[in-house]
Amino acid sequence: MKNKNLPYILPFRCVIFLLVFIVGAFVTGKKVDEISNWWSNIASIVNVVTILLLLFITKKQNSSYWELIHY
Repeated sequence: MKNKNLPYILPFRCVIFLLVFIVGAFVTGKKVDEISNWWSNIASIVNVVTILLLLFITKKQNSSYWELIHY
């Protein structure tokens, strides 16, 4: 199973994480450091979204998530 887009998943996850903080600060009218207590919740949500994205990619390629993470 080779996918040219898989190496971009981790940087994509990091960008999404940062964007969520920036948008969250903008929406609440606070500075990013003032919403740092959101870190664990946001990290968990972004990780779940990333896993769901990986599941979608593997299903589309007629593979499995286990094949992707199992070395």
